[in-house]
Amino acid sequence: MRLLPLLVALTLWLLAAPATRADWGPPIPLSSGDQQSFAYAVAVASGDRPAVLLDNRRARGAVLSVRRTDARGRPGRLVTVARSNNSIQGIGLFAGRGSDLVAGWLERINGSRRPVVAIGPALADRQVLAPGPRSTQFMDLAANRRGDAVVAFWRYAGTLQSSIFVAYRPAGGAFGTPQLLATGTVGTPAAAIDERGAAVVSWVDDAAVSVAERGAAAGAFTAPVRITAPTRPNGDIGVAIDNGRVVTSWVTSPRRGPNTVLVAERPSLGQPFAANAQVSVPAITAPRQTPEVALGGGRALVAWTQREDVIDRAALAIRPDGGGWQAPILRGAGVTVGAVDLLAATATRPPLLSLATDHRGVQTTTIRGDGTPAPARRIDIRPAGPFVSLAQGRTHTWLATTRNLGSSRKPRSQAVLIRSTP
Repeated sequence: MRLLPLLVALTLWLLAAPATRADWGPPIPLSSGDQQSFAYAVAVASGDRPAVLLDNRRARGAVLSVRRTDARGRPGRLVTVARSNNSIQGIGLFAGRGSDLVAGWLERINGSRRPVVAIGPALADRQVLAPGPRSTQFMDLAANRRGDAVVAFWRYAGTLQSSIFVAYRPAGGAFGTPQLLATGTVGTPAAAIDERGAAVVSWVDDAAVSVAERGAAAGAFTAPVRITAPTRPNGDIGVAIDNGRVVTSWVTSPRRGPNTVLVAERPSLGQPFAANAQVSVPAITAPRQTPEVALGGGRALVAWTQREDVIDRAALAIRPDGGGWQAPILRGAGVTVGAVDLLAATATRPPLLSLATDHRGVQTTTIRGDGTPAPARRIDIRPAGPFVSLAQGRTHTWLATTRNLGSSRKPRSQAVLIRSTP
């Protein structure tokens, strides 16, 4: 009589086991591994079909290529996007509706580094957004699932002067003429766009943080709003926007004491930014690194790396709707974290934090609905540098990275794609 309940319990356990043991699948090779190839960005089109931008190093320069896969991760053909006698930098990739892709990178053209964007299924429609001769040193690209996109870039403007430009692309169209947002001693910009097409660009200068915004139906970005910083902003900045809510985060360097990570938030359209909030632990030094910011699922999230003893760890601060910023969650004990990436929640997938460690693989942590982290999941590969890119699909999360297959005498690396189990 006791056998039936036992069989029922065993059946329920077996059915539940795959969900409780959800993990990452095996690495899917995207390059041969007999040379230096790097996976820099992944995007997921409708139907859970990812595309990855690859940087294939040559004796003279680099070849930028895109490779699509099906929903199971089976690779299609490799399509060349750009060739350069120099390195290609600042690579970003996003997927719009259907087979539409949006990409951006920095490429040396006629002696100066220029911001380049490309759109379409094979990224064949290409635009160079800035003329010469002044070089562009940084760009940031963002797009939504419709294909609306925004790109901001930082360009030399003269002695000790730099300019920030922004260009916007409506879904299905081309990028418009870049708009000048600021010139002076400005830092590199961060760009974000929400699902309605509203976009925002944020940057720092010696005394303040600036935010410029473009409404979903607007024809240009507004004049920037300046947010006074209590101490000098240091380095880069992160930003996110969702239905009128804007969160921006940056690192400050006071003359005395450790660096700190600050956040400024505008709750909704038409309201001012609230007072700055510190989200890092006061007694720990936050290294100079761009904070990652995400909005979605009723939460704001900010991730960064911070120094603890002699190693860098990943930190994640969460603010639920209606609440304050919680104490940061630390990840990466016993290893040095080289980079973090943060994915916002979607209608079908929870938010996700990833971190690349020093030769000990990649770790990811899903954030539960109550704001607590699930146990870390480890991907046992030997990474070739802190290059990790994440993208949310409808059923799966996809991760692109590069594994080291060579040695210091004969460097070899292979681009790989990894799919989460449901």
